[in-house]
Amino acid sequence: MDYNELGRIIRNRRNFLDLKQADVASGANVTNTFLSNIENGKANVIDIGKLYAICVYLDLDFSIFVRQISQNKQDRIVGEL
Repeated sequence: MDYNELGRIIRNRRNFLDLKQADVASGANVTNTFLSNIENGKANVIDIGKLYAICVYLDLDFSIFVRQISQNKQDRIVGEL
Protein backbone atom coordinates (compact mmCIF):
# COMPACT_ATOMS: atom_id res chain seq x y z
CA MET A 1 0.00 0.00 0.00
CA ASP A 2 1.38 3.39 -0.94
CA TYR A 3 0.17 6.87 -0.02
CA ASN A 4 -2.27 6.85 -2.95
CA GLU A 5 -3.85 3.67 -1.63
CA LEU A 6 -3.96 5.07 1.90
CA GLY A 7 -5.78 8.13 0.58
CA ARG A 8 -8.17 6.00 -1.45
CA ILE A 9 -9.13 4.01 1.65
CA ILE A 10 -9.83 7.19 3.61
CA ARG A 11 -11.80 8.77 0.74
CA ASN A 12 -13.85 5.58 0.20
CA ARG A 13 -14.68 5.34 3.90
CA ARG A 14 -15.68 9.01 4.01
CA ASN A 15 -17.91 8.54 0.97
CA PHE A 16 -19.39 5.34 2.42
CA LEU A 17 -20.37 7.31 5.52
CA ASP A 18 -21.79 10.04 3.24
CA LEU A 19 -19.54 12.70 4.76
CA LYS A 20 -17.99 15.71 3.09
CA GLN A 21 -14.31 16.52 3.44
CA ALA A 22 -15.27 19.55 5.52
CA ASP A 23 -17.19 17.30 7.95
CA VAL A 24 -14.23 14.99 8.48
CA ALA A 25 -11.70 17.81 8.63
CA SER A 26 -13.73 19.61 11.27
CA GLY A 27 -14.45 16.46 13.27
CA ALA A 28 -10.81 15.35 13.18
CA ASN A 29 -9.50 18.88 13.78
CA VAL A 30 -7.42 18.99 10.58
CA THR A 31 -7.55 21.38 7.66
CA ASN A 32 -9.51 20.64 4.50
CA THR A 33 -6.24 20.99 2.59
CA PHE A 34 -4.52 18.36 4.73
CA LEU A 35 -7.38 15.90 4.25
CA SER A 36 -7.56 16.59 0.53
CA ASN A 37 -3.82 16.03 0.17
CA ILE A 38 -4.07 12.74 2.05
CA GLU A 39 -7.03 11.56 -0.03
CA ASN A 40 -5.27 12.45 -3.27
CA GLY A 41 -1.93 10.91 -2.33
CA LYS A 42 -0.22 14.30 -2.40
CA ALA A 43 1.01 14.36 1.18
CA ASN A 44 4.82 14.35 1.25
CA VAL A 45 4.96 13.99 5.02
CA ILE A 46 2.11 12.56 7.02
CA ASP A 47 1.50 13.84 10.53
CA ILE A 48 0.76 10.67 12.49
CA GLY A 49 -1.35 12.52 15.05
CA LYS A 50 -3.57 13.99 12.35
CA LEU A 51 -3.84 10.67 10.56
CA TYR A 52 -4.86 9.07 13.87
CA ALA A 53 -7.57 11.71 14.37
CA ILE A 54 -8.94 11.04 10.88
CA CYS A 55 -8.94 7.29 11.50
CA VAL A 56 -10.74 7.69 14.83
CA TYR A 57 -13.34 9.97 13.26
CA LEU A 58 -13.93 7.52 10.38
CA ASP A 59 -13.65 4.42 12.61
CA LEU A 60 -10.72 3.03 10.60
CA ASP A 61 -8.01 0.72 11.96
CA PHE A 62 -5.09 3.09 12.53
CA SER A 63 -2.58 0.28 13.03
CA ILE A 64 -2.84 -0.74 9.36
CA PHE A 65 -1.76 2.73 8.27
CA VAL A 66 1.09 2.94 10.78
CA ARG A 67 2.51 -0.39 9.64
CA GLN A 68 2.32 0.73 6.02
CA ILE A 69 3.96 4.11 6.65
CA SER A 70 6.73 2.35 8.55
CA GLN A 71 7.24 -0.11 5.69
CA ASN A 72 7.31 2.71 3.12
CA LYS A 73 10.05 4.48 5.12
CA GLN A 74 12.08 1.27 5.36
CA ASP A 75 11.72 0.68 1.61
CA ARG A 76 12.99 4.21 0.89
CA ILE A 77 15.99 3.75 3.15
CA VAL A 78 16.91 0.43 1.53
CA GLY A 79 16.45 1.98 -1.91
CA GLU A 80 18.95 4.69 -1.02
CA LEU A 81 21.67 2.19 -0.02
